[in-house]
Amino acid sequence: MELKAKVDSYVVKSPVHFPTDINLLWDAMRKIITLSSKASGKVQYSGWRQSSYNLSKVKSLLRKITNMKHSTSKNEEKKKEREALIVEAYKVYMDVSTSYIEKAESTVKDLRTGKIVSKHTSVTAYLSACLICNDIENYIKDARHQLDLIERRVMHGEKIPHDEKLFSLFERHVEWISKGKAGVPQELGVRLCVVEDQYGFILHHRVMLKETDEKVTIPIIWDTKNLFPGLQQCSFDKGFYSPENKAAAKELIETVIMPKKGRLNKKEQEEEYSESFKKAKRAHSGIESAINGLMHTGLSKCRDKKKSGHERYVGFGIVARNLHKLGDVILKQEEKTRKHKEKYRKTQEENRAKLAA
Repeated sequence: MELKAKVDSYVVKSPVHFPTDINLLWDAMRKIITLSSKASGKVQYSGWRQSSYNLSKVKSLLRKITNMKHSTSKNEEKKKEREALIVEAYKVYMDVSTSYIEKAESTVKDLRTGKIVSKHTSVTAYLSACLICNDIENYIKDARHQLDLIERRVMHGEKIPHDEKLFSLFERHVEWISKGKAGVPQELGVRLCVVEDQYGFILHHRVMLKETDEKVTIPIIWDTKNLFPGLQQCSFDKGFYSPENKAAAKELIETVIMPKKGRLNKKEQEEEYSESFKKAKRAHSGIESAINGLMHTGLSKCRDKKKSGHERYVGFGIVARNLHKLGDVILKQEEKTRKHKEKYRKTQEENRAKLAA
């Protein structure tokens, strides 16, 4: 069977809050304090008995910063005074966080050496506390990373490179994606590339972890061609284009509809202004219907956790979309059969009526 496919990508969002360095630091501190209290409780150590107060103290300092606004006054002295107050609030927040981090580090060290372990603690409880310490150490690393970013940004006025930023402590695969859509300055999630055939079924998909459209063009064609040898045509939008991609794609499949970015030469104009190319390009927009269908079957936002959960959730969503499409095809066939039978019945009745007359 000859298949004609359309390829496009969109962002499957993740249920994470908007990331800033100060609220990511709060996430780390929240886990450090609660886990330190939990580990201490297992070995009957009372050093973190005021964990609820510690949490509220850190949270109040975070709220103080978020509620402080930069001065809009034309008076330079007032502006400087306001900036100094904001910087001071950051310093207090960082100092308090650092003190709890150091206390947690000390607790982990003492627990592992048995210094703070009660003689009534069971072996099972001690081992459980040691496992919690592993998580505490991971969150301490995250907290120190965020402290470093805050200091560089606030104290030294440095612009933090994108690749040094983390957008969620709990969903580390989440990316900050700006696709230039109107009214959508950024999306927090992971790109998903889908391949739809001319019948509306999703042939293949790829979760694009740290990948952009032009990076997956050839892999997605190669995988789809291996799964469906009858693939003869693929259409893309300009985001998938590069001279290397187009040349490699033409070696894999017979017809490649891939509009070029930028100015066209004479040969490219002849290709892209041909009726067959324009027809396939117009048909390519139909994949937006498939993407909309995926979003309505649950793939607008991933509800599962971690990278493996995200990939599993996407896979189930693709299966759900194809089952929905298959059901639609079956219903149309049944409706067609019903109409055919109804037409046949009416014809038989008319023939019997004529014979009776």
